[in-house]
Amino acid sequence: MGCMRARVLYFGPCRQHAGCDEETIDLPGGTATVQDLLDRCCALHPGLAPARASLLVAVDREFASPAAGITGAEEIAVMPPVSGGAAGITLTTGKVSAAGLAESLAGTGEGAVATFEGVVRPEGPAAVSGHLDYDAYAPMAEAKLAEVAAEARRRFGILDLAIAHRHGPVPVGEAAVAIAVTARHRKEAFAACAFAIDRIKQIVPIWKLGEDACLRHG
Repeated sequence: MGCMRARVLYFGPCRQHAGCDEETIDLPGGTATVQDLLDRCCALHPGLAPARASLLVAVDREFASPAAGITGAEEIAVMPPVSGGAAGITLTTGKVSAAGLAESLAGTGEGAVATFEGVVRPEGPAAVSGHLDYDAYAPMAEAKLAEVAAEARRRFGILDLAIAHRHGPVPVGEAAVAIAVTARHRKEAFAACAFAIDRIKQIVPIWKLGEDACLRHG
C-alpha cells in the first residue's frame, strides 16, 4: 500500500514541543487519518502527548475530526485550542476552578464576583466507575463557549466572564464546568452566571457519556 508524506505545520506551544515550525511525516498511504497523524506526532515529540486530547488539526485549512482521512492533503496544521485562556474560554482535560477563573478576572473595577461550579455527583454511571466521561466536538464547543460569553457580556452589561469546561473523564467530586463573572453590581453578576450555565447546556456540543435517555450536561 506504500506510504504518504504529510507536510505538518505546528503553531503556538505545539511548535515549541515539536522543536520546529514544520516537518514532513511518513504515514500509511491510502488509509491515514488525523488520529494516525497525531499518534505519530506524539511519538516523535513526547512533549505533545499530555495535550493529545485537546490538540486541534486542520487539513488544508479546515478543522478535521480524528477519524477524517488526510490522504492527498497538501497542508496539515497541528495547534492548541484556538480560544485558549486569552479570551476567557478554556476547554481542557485538566482540573478547572471557579476560584481560579475569578482570580484571572480580578482588577477590572468589579463590585461583585459570582461563580459557579458543576460538580460530578456519585450517581448513575459515576457511582460505578467513580467518574463521568464527557465527549466534545472541540472546535465547535470552543466557538460556542465564546459565543455564550459574548452574549452574557452583551445582555447583562457585566465587566467580564470566563468559562472553563472539561472533556474526557472527570472524577466524582471534581468540577466539570466552572464559570466566573465580574460586574459592578451583584444583580447582573448573578444573572449572567445563571444565564451562562443554562445557555451552555443548550448550545455547546459537550455531552455526558453513559446516559441512556438523552445526552445532557451536568
